[in-house]
Amino acid sequence: MVLALNRFLSRLVELLVFAVFLIMVLVVFGQVVLRYIFGVSLPWGSELSQYGMVWLCFLGAALAVKERDHMRVDYFINLLPRSLLPFIHVLLNIILFAFVAYLSYSSVPITRAFMQDITPGLGIPYGLVSLAMPVGGVLMLLYLITDSVQWLSGETEEASQ
Repeated sequence: MVLALNRFLSRLVELLVFAVFLIMVLVVFGQVVLRYIFGVSLPWGSELSQYGMVWLCFLGAALAVKERDHMRVDYFINLLPRSLLPFIHVLLNIILFAFVAYLSYSSVPITRAFMQDITPGLGIPYGLVSLAMPVGGVLMLLYLITDSVQWLSGETEEASQ
């Protein structure tokens, strides 16, 4: 059931990333067409694309954690015996978990404070933009837990070799 929920959540995040990216592309393209062909501009267009990029960064980081796609140097890890590999990866996940948990926890007061401020173009609270940090952080934490459980249970390809 946990893996099914993880798959559903991952699919939902992937669709959200796709939708945000598509909206950003369409808005930026529309801005260019409107500005250079018709001489008018959307007052909220650049703001929407900037805020979309913030959300893409944190949601994309969560997906990268899920797929183990973050950059890393594994030269020394590859020198260790294969039997230690699951424990090393879990240890690395614990370190990353601590960092992401701190980032997420620290971003909550910022998000709350920004709920009072309104964006000039879109007229939405800035807190909705900074909400990307705790949301992305919680997703990363869930993916790190799932990844650690898979490593310890031998469900990953690398762990089973």
